[in-house]
Amino acid sequence: MTWGRTYLWIAILIFAAAASVVARLVEIGEANLIDGRNPISFCNLLFAGNLVAALTLFALNHREWSPTHLRTLSRRQWLIQTALALTSGAIAPAMMFTAIAHTSVTNIVLIETIEIPLGLLLAWLLYREKSNWTAVVGALCALGGVATTLVLQMDASPESMAAARMQGGVGYGEFFAAAATVLLVCGAEIGRKQLQTIPLGIFSVFRNLVGALFFLGIGLYVFGLAHFADIFSPLLWGWMLLYGGIVVACGQLAWFAGIKRVRPADIATASSFSPVAGVLFAGLILGEVPMPAQLIGGGIILAGIAIALWGELRADRPTRPPKTDDKAKAFTGV
Repeated sequence: MTWGRTYLWIAILIFAAAASVVARLVEIGEANLIDGRNPISFCNLLFAGNLVAALTLFALNHREWSPTHLRTLSRRQWLIQTALALTSGAIAPAMMFTAIAHTSVTNIVLIETIEIPLGLLLAWLLYREKSNWTAVVGALCALGGVATTLVLQMDASPESMAAARMQGGVGYGEFFAAAATVLLVCGAEIGRKQLQTIPLGIFSVFRNLVGALFFLGIGLYVFGLAHFADIFSPLLWGWMLLYGGIVVACGQLAWFAGIKRVRPADIATASSFSPVAGVLFAGLILGEVPMPAQLIGGGIILAGIAIALWGELRADRPTRPPKTDDKAKAFTGV
């Protein structure tokens, strides 16, 4: 359990920085246009990042791709892996990139906290796994913090939106961020059980490779070949070696290694720290200044984190053995 939590917290920190890193990479591409095109566009970034991540994970886990290991997987397991690769490996990241293009990263990381109550709910619906009451209260408190943030931002001033790097207020980007989070949480809960029987190396490589190829096929069908004209740009692949190899590959390795070893409450508690780290990374990497609404909502989310952590500490505290007496006692029955 201890190693599982360690992996989980490493993954949370990596993923908390991911949205800010993506936004920064797109800005780098905009500063280095090729015939007026951004070589590090969201589409190029998603395809190349997933492909580099798949190759990196394959290099680390190639032994698990032996014919002997592959033959142990049933048709049902391959179908589940394919469904997860299409949804949480391609569609959800595409939605999240769309959200990054239309709202502030701070807003996105706050909205992502809906994964906390949703994860606990799915764990109960799918596997009848119950969490302690403090985890549930903390999760609902975090959800209330997100709702508060969005409601208060409806009347935000243009000056505060500009400081937070928001585009057009609350709406389009927030919807895609919420939809992507729902898909990712569903994928995490289903994948958590699948990882009990599917080797991590096969699961992670297949997810990224199929996700990359599926997204490329959809992109070519919808936008055409010209949309990926700069896919072989050295600038793109130079940055993708870092993004795909470290942020995507290492983050997924730590995440999957963690969720297969811990309880739903552990995932909810660790995930609840993600918005705090995400806001910090948004400030450090992008220079985003939190709006008053985001600070108020973040405070409510922090209260939820405190409640959940308090409950986890109480649950992990060893129970004191009953006090025994050295004097002989009369038989009291069974």
